[in-house]
Amino acid sequence: FLRGVFTDAWWYGLGLFMVDMPPAPDRPLSRADELALGRRPYMVRYAPEDLIGFRAGAQGGRWRLLQARLKERVGVEDGEFGQGAEQRIRVYRAADPASEFPWVTFEVWALRAKVAGDPREWQLIEPPRPMAGMAEIPLVACYAGEVASPFDAAPPLLDLAYLNLAHYQLVSDLRHIEHVANVPVPT
Repeated sequence: FLRGVFTDAWWYGLGLFMVDMPPAPDRPLSRADELALGRRPYMVRYAPEDLIGFRAGAQGGRWRLLQARLKERVGVEDGEFGQGAEQRIRVYRAADPASEFPWVTFEVWALRAKVAGDPREWQLIEPPRPMAGMAEIPLVACYAGEVASPFDAAPPLLDLAYLNLAHYQLVSDLRHIEHVANVPVPT
């Protein structure tokens, strides 16, 4: 898992993963209850290009992630025997300190047609629901390059890639010049 995050960080400058947990029942749980239900946190890796956008700002005198929008592709049934892919966007919103629920909420949107044959539109398929116990959006960035801004970093090997490209172009030009210069011309 972390090898994939680290590989993303080398290729794109950052790797992303989300720390999540199965939904809690409506009642408060003790640690023993959570263990009995098998509730425990897990991580989900997202490719950097799956981060559609985010909003960040200062709240309470410190920087916070206020919203994160992540793209997903989910397998869905298509007819009796088929399977297709559906595009979805998962939106996380930070807890509003003034609200009655001090937890992060998330909602899921899907690109679907309301009626078969109609153009597809974004529809809310999972209304906002709280992530009990989460006061912060649990999106983690692993940076390997120079950080330009939050969730934006330069790939660490970009200079080497440009140098490699320049070397290839130079060698290619030299080989072409050698070919032209070494071909005898009848006089």
